[in-house]
Amino acid sequence: MPHRVEKTGPELGWDVLESSIAMDGYTLTEIGAICYKLEKAISGSSEYNAVLGHISIRTPETTPSSRSPPKANSWVIESRHIKWSSGSQGTRKLNMMLAWKLLEHTSVTDLCLEYKVYVKKMTKSSDEEEEQVYLGAAMVEAFYVSNLQVPDGVSALEFIVQVSMDGISQKLEDSPSFKMDVQDS
Repeated sequence: MPHRVEKTGPELGWDVLESSIAMDGYTLTEIGAICYKLEKAISGSSEYNAVLGHISIRTPETTPSSRSPPKANSWVIESRHIKWSSGSQGTRKLNMMLAWKLLEHTSVTDLCLEYKVYVKKMTKSSDEEEEQVYLGAAMVEAFYVSNLQVPDGVSALEFIVQVSMDGISQKLEDSPSFKMDVQDS
């Protein structure tokens, strides 16, 4: 028979995080719990400790099988506050803000999205595929690029914003991107 927690607090060894969500039309569909024994019992009954873990609430529109991050052409990416400075050994440093948004409001904008930002440094003479370098992650639709080293010979930078929704990430080649020509200073 399940035990109801009547009293919470550190004196009982419980860590309780409470939250209330009121959303008409939604149904709680999943609660995961982990139970384990404190000590191995040889015979008879023994106590279990329960740790409430993962909680997931979904509607048919937001299940991973039916939703994926918005396509690359659904986004607009802008650069703001661009500042170039001299670096060492012929390099330059770039400081700027990248900002992005969906072109149209969709139900996806109400979900928690995560963004990973990468950069490709492209040269005019290179026939090789440029490597994407991970810069960082954001939980908002902006990212500050700070002191990005740009070697001499780089003609353009391509910033790639990989969108993740509900643990599902776009492939890098399917992610929105912003190409920026490197100007001579």
